[in-house]
Amino acid sequence: MPPLCLTPARIAVCAELERMCFVCWLRRAAVVRGRVVTRAGRGIIGLRVVTNKTREGFTLTRDDGMFDIMVNGGGVVSFTLGKPPFSPKMIRVMVPWNKVVVLDDIVMTVSGSTDHSNAFHDHAQHRTTSHCPLHDYDLLRPIIMATWQNVFQGECPHADTILVESQAVQESIQIPGTDVYLVYHSSRANGYESTIRMQLTPDHIPATLRRVHLRIVLEGTLFTRVFEADPNIKFTYAWDRYNVYRQRVHGVTVALVSVGYEHASCPKIVWEHQTTRVAGNDLLISMVGGFNFNIHHTYNYHQGILQKGDGQNIYLAGQRQLVTTLLGTGEERQVMCGDRCEGEATQVPLLSPSCLAAAPDGSLYVGDFNLIHRVWPDGNVTTVTHVNETSVSYRYHMAVSPLDGTVYMSDPEAHQVLRLGATRDDPPVVVVGSGQRCLPGDKNRCGDGGLSIHARLTYPKGLAISSDGDMYIADGTNIRVVSHSVIHTIIGGHEHRSHWAPVPCNGTINMDQLHLRWPTELAISPLDGSLHILDDHMVLRVTPDNRVQVLSGRSLNCPTPPHGPPDASRTALLLNPQSIAFSPEGELYVAESDSQRINRVRIITSDGRISLFAGAESECNCRDPNCHCFTYDNVSAKSAIFFSISSIAVTPDGVLHISDQAGYRIRSVRTVLPKLIDRKHYEIVSPDSHEVYLFNGRGQHTETRNLITGQTIYKFVYDSHSSVSRLSRVFDGAGNKFQILRERGGNVNAIDTPQKQRIKIHLTMTEKLEQLVAPNGYNISFTYNSLRSSGLISSKIEAYGRTYSYDYDEQGRLTRAVLPTGQIIQLNFDLSERGAEVTVTRDGKNPVKSTVRGNTSHTHLDP
Repeated sequence: MPPLCLTPARIAVCAELERMCFVCWLRRAAVVRGRVVTRAGRGIIGLRVVTNKTREGFTLTRDDGMFDIMVNGGGVVSFTLGKPPFSPKMIRVMVPWNKVVVLDDIVMTVSGSTDHSNAFHDHAQHRTTSHCPLHDYDLLRPIIMATWQNVFQGECPHADTILVESQAVQESIQIPGTDVYLVYHSSRANGYESTIRMQLTPDHIPATLRRVHLRIVLEGTLFTRVFEADPNIKFTYAWDRYNVYRQRVHGVTVALVSVGYEHASCPKIVWEHQTTRVAGNDLLISMVGGFNFNIHHTYNYHQGILQKGDGQNIYLAGQRQLVTTLLGTGEERQVMCGDRCEGEATQVPLLSPSCLAAAPDGSLYVGDFNLIHRVWPDGNVTTVTHVNETSVSYRYHMAVSPLDGTVYMSDPEAHQVLRLGATRDDPPVVVVGSGQRCLPGDKNRCGDGGLSIHARLTYPKGLAISSDGDMYIADGTNIRVVSHSVIHTIIGGHEHRSHWAPVPCNGTINMDQLHLRWPTELAISPLDGSLHILDDHMVLRVTPDNRVQVLSGRSLNCPTPPHGPPDASRTALLLNPQSIAFSPEGELYVAESDSQRINRVRIITSDGRISLFAGAESECNCRDPNCHCFTYDNVSAKSAIFFSISSIAVTPDGVLHISDQAGYRIRSVRTVLPKLIDRKHYEIVSPDSHEVYLFNGRGQHTETRNLITGQTIYKFVYDSHSSVSRLSRVFDGAGNKFQILRERGGNVNAIDTPQKQRIKIHLTMTEKLEQLVAPNGYNISFTYNSLRSSGLISSKIEAYGRTYSYDYDEQGRLTRAVLPTGQIIQLNFDLSERGAEVTVTRDGKNPVKSTVRGNTSHTHLDP
């Protein structure tokens, strides 16, 4: 395996590790960060921290007990911590690719046996093992919203306006003799902080609630706070856009927000976990005292973000989710295909791909009737196991252990679970099941409490393996678990059953009271380790305190809720769900297929919103021989047509893979960003403006062309005489130019227009535009909020004394504007289940409310 490296924009390491950093295609590297303390809370210096993989080395804790260690992500990493006189301790941590994972304090003891602990993003797990009936999962659920998409800006670059949705100010100055404007947005100023706004409790709370705990992990930075229990607790977390190593973070990143509810009579805290995207720093564009030319843009090619000079950010990664073929030719192979079934993945035919499983290194295992393939990250395929054709007439399932990458397979007809070998020469080994079928009324409870190898299984289907190696099995109508080679039934039982009771329409049910109909698929959340079950057209979640709630889907006996958000997963109807899989960020994908017209994948975010991710409805019945249910590569995922979806899986790089069983292909949904053409430039098409933007290898805008004719509209030239190249000249299609004149330090002091007029520019001490004077006598002046060089305009004075003033809150959001007429515009923010609400009043009258949910907004009069 080649050396691993960290993506500079995503994570950082100490200087000694940076010397070892090389570019590699695996991109698995991650950092685990923690603090080792005594029982008194004092940091322990010099304690050795080592992983279970010798190639990853070790580290020692620093003076304050902190440590940072680089590891391979994608699965569970085991750490051993030790230093005399402390007893050695082992912990297990689920580590994704390219992230900084922050642990809670690790407490060492002087005496006692070795301690084994598991951690989901933190050592303490934030998991509740005892029942807490006082906690209401439907009532106590945080509402979390982060501001990261500038999708409500840029539509009117020629106007001075207030952008209500983002509570930002836009100022626009036209360059005389041109159609070009200098545009300012307060949302791009330093003082406009990246925020996560939260409502932690509802208007009414249970009397037993004592405290609310908040924990936020963002780019390696850990923030914690404890609140006394009160109704309607609202809190705003502001981020300075630096990671824990004090490096600037650009683009968009992901925060893990954990909210814990502490009840008076419950021994442990009940935690809720959500992930949310947060905006980092924007790249510099025109660098004209905090203003940008509306026609001038820049491209963040690491994340695929087009930052336009008019204020708008276009997130190409979200727009360019395309379907590609990972494995298969579309042709049906023979049962025995020999060497044809190995080699380049797109040249290997398939017979009946029914199940998928993702490995920590990015490989994908494909169950194709009698063959188990492994698709390596480099696109090559090897056959891992050949299964007897007589034992695979029914669908089997696979799972990969996050501990060591071992593959397990359920054999429903043999009533067993097998451990597959690493190569075709290694025969499968039975790990669960004696081969005898479990029958209702079994006096020995089908082996519960004994060794798993001697247990009797009913009909094993879906498998899932936790971070501590526990194997969950969907066995008939039961859920069973194998821990340390001992099997137990955790949902259901082995007694005779005369009736079946549906899952409650609301609330939760104790795990030991639940009776499932026919569970088929299992998945484990990477956020908290909770088990998820696909059963009876619903996705069920087993909470950490052993209760079960409906995450998505609605039983036919349950009425349609009278109110609630239209995209709530709890109220959505799932149509023939086939498979479920989690992304590394905790989003759940649900595949639905009736093998006729409906073949799609929907995504459920960690805050409970469901939407289409891939697959459009076919215009004809896919079972009809004349119906062509196939979409060629590089088509938008939401418009792609699939023949018959049987299984899905997500690899650690976040790519969703779809098994199109009747189409004889494995399709992948990837973010396809513009590539560097001839190692010189990127091309980005803007259909709305009918333009094509060209950017050099550094992401600087070099040319704008007409999309239809290909003619040049603008060309941009940069000054290369300094360490930071800055925009110096702009040419239009006719050869006219205006020039940006700069001092030796790079600060702009004038702009020469195509009409040979010079616009003088004066900057403040903090390099912000203070005054602009045009030859025709027009001038405009700005003053700025003095707090920490925020760059927020506090007042504007135009020619003839017209004055505007602006007030902001602590996070840089506009709260009040005074117009030259004396009219006062007030903006008030609130957060609710409906979304982020901004109410605008003029002189305290005529309130108008704008509500933002996701990237959509609607406005209505507030009665």
